[in-house]
Amino acid sequence: MGETELHKQWTENYPKAALQAWTRLWIVYNVVLLIYGLIALGTLRLLERQARHDCGALDQAPVLIFGIVANVCFCLGPLVECSIFILLGHRMDRNRYVLFAAGLLFAMLLIYALFMRGYVHISGFMR
Repeated sequence: MGETELHKQWTENYPKAALQAWTRLWIVYNVVLLIYGLIALGTLRLLERQARHDCGALDQAPVLIFGIVANVCFCLGPLVECSIFILLGHRMDRNRYVLFAAGLLFAMLLIYALFMRGYVHISGFMR
């Protein structure tokens, strides 16, 4: 097998392998955000009970919208990786996890910001 055949085989297989790796990361992403989000929502629910005020922290629409937006944003990871490979010819095997961690951290910070928004609202009703 010549060098050009190896390069061609490597080029054809990489996007598929990258998407398979991102699929495994997608499961981790959703499990981490689910656990983190449930902790935040549970804490807000306890604060609502303590304040004896229902501020709507557990409304389903914002939670559903966040879940959809978070998963759409996750799709940027494989898109960026495959685009870099196609445009620059650079494999991101190790950097994939850095990109994943940055996206996960951003989503977790967004959950934290939403939690703090609910906390500030609830704390106004606490005595």
